[in-house]
Amino acid sequence: MEPWRVLLQGIIETVCSCEDLDPAQSKVDLRFLVKNDARCALEIAVNGPRRMRPTAVWSWSDSKVLYYDSAGKRWKEDPTESGVVAPPNLLEIWGENG
Repeated sequence: MEPWRVLLQGIIETVCSCEDLDPAQSKVDLRFLVKNDARCALEIAVNGPRRMRPTAVWSWSDSKVLYYDSAGKRWKEDPTESGVVAPPNLLEIWGENG
């Protein structure tokens, strides 16, 4: 399995754990974040019941993942391996195989 896919799945599981959501039953939205016309991070948002929407930001430029609960409060920060980045066509790949 590709390193980015393993990391992304782990991020989703951690985001879900914040609000006791089941990763297998939660809808996940992915969105690239852009800085100076270049993709630098990925926002991962999990849609739960009652408008719960915990998120994470995977910044490969900073080699870290920031986790936020549904209220927007940062509750965790994890380092990542440097050099692991999402592929440019991640949104299409994840939509088909995620």
